[in-house]
Amino acid sequence: MSSHPSSAVITANMSTPAQTCSIRAMVVEANPVIREGLCSFLRNAQVEVVAQARNAFEAIELVSQLTPSIVLLSVPRLGPEHLAAM
Repeated sequence: MSSHPSSAVITANMSTPAQTCSIRAMVVEANPVIREGLCSFLRNAQVEVVAQARNAFEAIELVSQLTPSIVLLSVPRLGPEHLAAM
């Protein structure tokens, strides 16, 4: 994956899992305000947010490690990295 700029993975294990939670989510969004808003919404719905990423490159790295149940992926314009992430 040397074709993209090097950037550190944002976070993993962002929330304390709900006691009865069986949905593990990852949120992929470039805008930190929107990303945190989505995470807050999910946590309020008793969804465990296992990771956040700024872009599809970070998401690809995280998804294989954390195996979330769902991935919320913001796709402003479809590029090859977005297709690979899906």
